[in-house]
Amino acid sequence: MKKRSYGKVLTILAVVSFLLTFAEGLLYYESYARFGMLRILLTLQNSIKAFLFNPNLSAERVLGTLTGETSAYRIFIGCTYAAASLLAPLCTATAVFVTAERLMRSQVKRWRIKHKDGILIFGYNNDVKMLIKNQRKIDAAGDYEVINVVTDAVLTEKEEVELMKQNVFISRMDFIYAPEKNLHDYLHSIRSQKIRKIFLLEDSEMKNVSLYIRLCKLSGTRKTGAANADAQPVEFPFAEGAVCCCRCSESYARELINDYYDVEKPVLGLMLFDVSELRVRKALEKNPIWGNRFEAKRKGNADMPAERFDVHILIAGFGRVGEQILLQALNMGVANSESHILIDVVDEHAIHKKNMFFSTLELDKYFISPTELRIYASDERSPADGRLTIRFHDIDARESKFVSKLREVAAEMPFTYAAVCIRNIDVAIRCVSAIEHCSDGKLFPIAVKLEGCEQLAEYLDKNDETYGNVFAIGGVASDEVLSLNDIYDDETEKLAKSYHEIYRNIHFGPADEEFKPGENWEELKLYKQKANRLLHYHSATKEYMLCSAVGFVPKDKAERRKLAKKVLRENLAAVGITEVKEGFHYDIPEDEMLARIAGNRVLDELMRTEHRRWCYGMLFDGWSGDCEKKNEKRRESPYICDWNHLAREMYKYDLVPALMLVREAEEKKESEG
Repeated sequence: MKKRSYGKVLTILAVVSFLLTFAEGLLYYESYARFGMLRILLTLQNSIKAFLFNPNLSAERVLGTLTGETSAYRIFIGCTYAAASLLAPLCTATAVFVTAERLMRSQVKRWRIKHKDGILIFGYNNDVKMLIKNQRKIDAAGDYEVINVVTDAVLTEKEEVELMKQNVFISRMDFIYAPEKNLHDYLHSIRSQKIRKIFLLEDSEMKNVSLYIRLCKLSGTRKTGAANADAQPVEFPFAEGAVCCCRCSESYARELINDYYDVEKPVLGLMLFDVSELRVRKALEKNPIWGNRFEAKRKGNADMPAERFDVHILIAGFGRVGEQILLQALNMGVANSESHILIDVVDEHAIHKKNMFFSTLELDKYFISPTELRIYASDERSPADGRLTIRFHDIDARESKFVSKLREVAAEMPFTYAAVCIRNIDVAIRCVSAIEHCSDGKLFPIAVKLEGCEQLAEYLDKNDETYGNVFAIGGVASDEVLSLNDIYDDETEKLAKSYHEIYRNIHFGPADEEFKPGENWEELKLYKQKANRLLHYHSATKEYMLCSAVGFVPKDKAERRKLAKKVLRENLAAVGITEVKEGFHYDIPEDEMLARIAGNRVLDELMRTEHRRWCYGMLFDGWSGDCEKKNEKRRESPYICDWNHLAREMYKYDLVPALMLVREAEEKKESEG
């Protein structure tokens, strides 16, 4: 029974009990009618004392007066009074218990909020339930951060108590329409100064945008220190460095909130995310796009791989998850300027979904047909080097021609990765079987979307025989579940900000040369902050590349990273960068340094790879090249181009990942020392 219904039932029972005891009192004290008001007072006294466990008229005494009584009305009132005299104290006991329980719950909530850091979530839906549940799985037992949830949803009493045991407290209010004083009172009650992470997870993306704007108004702005020029300065209600993580996948919502953040420069930080993107990134961390391409041992001579490492990816089903597989593959899979990335998308409505996906992108000129996009470095004014081909096939996975199409495209280039993102589980598994039959026994990772089928996902993740190369997107193992930490990861944010620090400070030339550092992190536009995060996500691919330079790629992640940094340090030392300076200023003329790097195959290819990754990322975020001057409003940049057309003064910025990887190693060495 819902909490509000329970309270109504208790109130009705109490009112009925009072009326029955009052009616019996009037009948019993009928002989006192001549005293008038005294009779009423005696009746009220009896009714009140009935709720205090001690009525003047016991049930036995009332029933005794009914002996020989012939009036049906008196008998009915007398019998119901006997029941009411028992029900009234039970109502009192229940009311006392509920009041005490609520008071105790309130005190426990205040104590926990006072003594622990907090998280604030807006919205309560299936995604929120999943994120909270998985967050508690990975948290140390009993050492939970307090999670405050604001929602207008109605929870059962049992569900709310279970959440409270896990330090999750529900507050019911409509934050958008509530008076400002109520909002300040609420933030004060949850000790908002201890909250650094705020998650906007309402089902409506427009509501999430509105929530962010309202929170910014409560927090003031960088321009004025207040919500507007006439208002008084507002005390920042959250912890220093607080950030809003806003679920935002639709292009119109992203454009709106990007514009607000970039123009208003609010004090409250902002990060946009998509749950499907998080699921896919988790899957690719477990089975990287390029991982199986570099594992074979080869004879190395401290050079980057000279051979082409082509990749052929199959995406079956082009919904949210399928789109993210394509985008993440481009960011994590670019590895060699001579490599070919071929992506085949198969869907029942592939052309329609393709048109919707590309509707906000400036990529029409790269389509050689309605079904095929091609970007080749050999083309004049290509926006990136390497070779990228994306093809769309309008085929139902249940049709026989699906298998024949798989065989046809696999004959052109063997599959190296596949992702099955079909909602229907039966069709998805059938699709997996078809892919394996068309692979001629060559094993490669196959990711499959299995939401709502946890038992099957667990079996596939743990099974090493049948379907041993198949794994679930958003698996069930403790290190794969999606939690709040995956939305806002402190380590990722720290590294992204460190990358930016190098970007804004890197300088080659005399120490006394005039130099002006770039913008602070808080002053960056959202797309630049996002670019630094994407740079971090590409680190795994760079590690594979560096290890392949010496002909050995360790399977263990820690060993692979250690070897990659060793190779990188050796090559940096070879060009004269023996240490990563704190200010990133090097007393070497820029032309001389760039000439040295160009002569080093490892560093040169690493820089080209970084530029290529950035170009693809910008293109598929709605930007275009082939312009004379950068225009952020029109989303144009002259630097989205082939490496050979890139302005020479921009080269040094593509060295940042190398400097960052070495800096991490040096910092770790210093901390251990």
